[in-house]
Amino acid sequence: MSATWVLFKKELREFSRDKRAIFFTLVMPVLAMPLAFGAIFAGTWFAKQSLANETLPVSVASLDMMEALQAQPLRHTPLDLKTREEALKQIAQKERWAFVEADEGFEEGDFQRSAKLHLYYSRQQERSKEARDRLREALEAISQKRLEKRFDKLGLSKEFLSPLVVEEVDVAEQSPWLEILAVLMGFCIVNTLFLTSANLATDLVTGEKERGTLETLLSAPLKPEQVLRAKQGIISACALVSAFLNLAVFAGLLGCAAWFLPKEDWNEHFQNMRFQWGQLAFLCLCFVPASFLASSICIALSSLARTIKSSQSTTSLAVLAALMASAVVVFPGMELSWVFACIPLVNLALLAKACIFGSLEYGPAVLTLAVTLLLAMVFQKVSTRVFLDEQNVLGAPPREGQQ
Repeated sequence: MSATWVLFKKELREFSRDKRAIFFTLVMPVLAMPLAFGAIFAGTWFAKQSLANETLPVSVASLDMMEALQAQPLRHTPLDLKTREEALKQIAQKERWAFVEADEGFEEGDFQRSAKLHLYYSRQQERSKEARDRLREALEAISQKRLEKRFDKLGLSKEFLSPLVVEEVDVAEQSPWLEILAVLMGFCIVNTLFLTSANLATDLVTGEKERGTLETLLSAPLKPEQVLRAKQGIISACALVSAFLNLAVFAGLLGCAAWFLPKEDWNEHFQNMRFQWGQLAFLCLCFVPASFLASSICIALSSLARTIKSSQSTTSLAVLAALMASAVVVFPGMELSWVFACIPLVNLALLAKACIFGSLEYGPAVLTLAVTLLLAMVFQKVSTRVFLDEQNVLGAPPREGQQ
């Protein structure tokens, strides 16, 4: 049995016994962002549903306007008569949520003129904006009916107003909610890889250096390269597991959506959801060099630090770079192309988005894999050189003649 494998099992055994390390390296990076985004979307959806069913009283300025609005299907929106001053005061006090008045009365009058209405609301209050939307929809329906009456008086058909009727047909096979899921997935996976690697590298490299156990380990009859390979193996393995757990967490969020959402809403947004399993398998394949890339960068940065605090500061630079690169996936119109496939970390985030959304092109995807693999090899060489430097690993003072 090779010394590297023995050291790998030793590191794995010590890691599995440290519940605090497991939480901060696997549980927190994997669950924090997906659950945060899931909570935001779930809270937003339930808040909108609750607001749509909430009773919101509004005021109008005239009786004929009240009768016209009451003839419309205004749900949970009781009406009363108020003057403008009274209504605006009650909107400020949150007793009423909107107010409508007309300049010269609301009766239909001359069919060649338009009645000018004023719809008062507060954009600082969500309930006021909801009441505004309800009133605007009802007023548009009233306007449409009056327009039809005018056409009848003139002997014109409704088609006279619209010489061109454009009907939009969306031929996309995937749900728009899946696109949101793909964006979040690309953002979270890259960050999780680096968060896990940074936490573990700080503990296994700088932590052991600060505790003095790394010097003892290197004084054993082992090659320093074997020690490095064992540490990089455990860090890469944990980063890889965190990426797979990220996929599982998002799958769990979809399962929760299927469980809690009404059947009508699920069929509307998720019924046509289809995953390309071959593309998902390719994404999982790309996780392997990506995990080695993240671990190599974090090991190099941790080797340069002499204390855990300084290591956390330096590895946070890598996490920040991953955060900024993966944020590109949020921008509209950003898709994996030959150009973006050459940009590190950006290519991986866009690859995850394309795989989840089922729009992956294998040319840029293979280039992404090749670029990630090449960078992993380069940074593995860099981390080896930095780790094996006596001053970095043991914290030795500079030799004579060195600056």
